[in-house]
Amino acid sequence: MTVFFDLLLILTLALWLIRAGLVGSISIQSAALAMVGLVVLLAIGRAMRMGLVRLVFRVGLPIATFAVFVVWESKGNPKEMLGIVGGIGLVLIVLLGIYLMIRNVLGRSPRR
Repeated sequence: MTVFFDLLLILTLALWLIRAGLVGSISIQSAALAMVGLVVLLAIGRAMRMGLVRLVFRVGLPIATFAVFVVWESKGNPKEMLGIVGGIGLVLIVLLGIYLMIRNVLGRSPRR
């Protein structure tokens, strides 16, 4: 039964994306990429026993936000995109290190 609902969801999303591509809201290539991405997200979500909406908000939305930010700030220039991605990567590594240090300090209970 789950496969049937997944098929209906894929059909619905595909029709929306095809319509958006035909109207000109997005390019045909973007619509095709979005369809493949949604099917992949749906498959990953089912494999992890997680719903599509929950997976999109946990994984897809942050990645899409990152991609939009990089393209917007670089104005589509590939060299600037690489620089922005590198800078954000460095900031993420530093923030992850701080997070791990604080978590280890506060997470351990005193041993008696």
